[in-house]
Amino acid sequence: MQIRAGSRAWKSGGWIAGVALIGSSCQGGNLEEMNTDDSSQESSSAIAVGDTTAYEAESLARMASVIGSKVTSEAAASGGKYVEFNGTAATGAWIEFTLTNIAAGSYDLKMLYKSNSNRGIVQASVDGINQGTACNEYAATPGYKVACGLGSTTLTAGSHKLRFTVTGKASSSAGYQMVVDQIALTFKGATCAGAPPPQFAQNPQSYTAPCNSTEWVTFTAAPASGTTVSSVQWYVQFPGGQPFAPASTDKYHTGQTTLTMKVAPQDSQYVWCTITDNCGVQVSSSHALLTVPSPDCGCAASSPATGIARSSAAPICAGTATTLAVSGGSLGTSASWVWYTSSAHTTSIGRGPSITVSPTSTTTYYVRAEGPCGNTADASTTVSIVPPPQFAQNPQSYTAPCNSTDWVTFTAAPSPGTTVSSIQWFYQYPGGSQAYAPDANDRYRVGWNTLNLKVAPQSSQYVWCTIIDACGAQASSSHALLTVPDSSSCL
Repeated sequence: MQIRAGSRAWKSGGWIAGVALIGSSCQGGNLEEMNTDDSSQESSSAIAVGDTTAYEAESLARMASVIGSKVTSEAAASGGKYVEFNGTAATGAWIEFTLTNIAAGSYDLKMLYKSNSNRGIVQASVDGINQGTACNEYAATPGYKVACGLGSTTLTAGSHKLRFTVTGKASSSAGYQMVVDQIALTFKGATCAGAPPPQFAQNPQSYTAPCNSTEWVTFTAAPASGTTVSSVQWYVQFPGGQPFAPASTDKYHTGQTTLTMKVAPQDSQYVWCTITDNCGVQVSSSHALLTVPSPDCGCAASSPATGIARSSAAPICAGTATTLAVSGGSLGTSASWVWYTSSAHTTSIGRGPSITVSPTSTTTYYVRAEGPCGNTADASTTVSIVPPPQFAQNPQSYTAPCNSTDWVTFTAAPSPGTTVSSIQWFYQYPGGSQAYAPDANDRYRVGWNTLNLKVAPQSSQYVWCTIIDACGAQASSSHALLTVPDSSSCL
């Protein structure tokens, strides 16, 4: 059984499309606010006898007589809200709701309301024709989700107007107020006269199973909007044989009376689905072919690559492109070379006999042949990235003797493996914020573009060295302090 509530509907196993909540006219009343949550319109799914669609009144498009209507929130109401008149009502006041995407058929109608001491007697009508007996909403004390049966009716496919009109009140009632909390339609059966034939919106699709696969293959069919489904039956036919309906004991076919059938890929076969609607009309889907290759699969096996050739064997700069190409090996039937950065083969990074990569860190690449006849072992290669430049020796601080005129030498040395393309020394006076790069015109500093800087001890200063490697990466040494004593302190 399927039960739909508000603007959504539930079915065993998951969500299905929501109830349509759109559309009304302005003729003869005031067009009221409508719920616009979720999708406002539904393509009717298959509906079976006994299915109940429950509409929360506050979620439906509505219009009212001059008095108007409003939504009131109360936790005890169905969905936490209900619709009532927006003022003091009198005989003849009405609220009309629009129900959309109704499947053709016969229905039982029911409403839920909140009873109270000021309620009127309410008559329902469908598309202008009185429906069922009147509902007296009066009660001495409030009651929530009180049910009133509205009888049965036959509806055509599409939209319908359901109006509730106050026709009077009980002698003990204090007013003519009306509340509509929920409207429910229970499907009793299709109206077959003039009903459209059943149709498929989705046919099962042909499929070729992988070589020697043991994975079950799923075939799915789906009825078109408005098609009611009374029963489902799948059929099977082996090429050259007679069609048959798999029995419930068939160990190679399951779900043969549902819209999804699973097939064990033992042999090639055609499969198709038939559905019968509530009027007894049957339609068949198109045939889908499950192709199961012979056990040998006509396979020529691949042989593994013997290696990976690189366009640059030496370490490369981070982000530099390099090309990797398969060496040796051969591809079997429908196979291709597939590249990875993990021996676990979680995600491929490309296909083909070669690939261009731009690693930012040292990376090992793997390639293997993959195809329906199996996969080969990997060939691999590691692309090394030039490490960032570093110093093995930093310049050391030094205090010059009093009134010394001897040049002071500061030395820096790069770490092993660091390639040096340029060198630049810098200096900065204590307390200053400006760093200076000496050049050929500087009389007090020489060797400013070598690993050995000589400084005339004129004044105290910090000195440090920067190197740039072949990849353009730069590193700075630590700062060394040259302390030159003030001449007055040397007395």
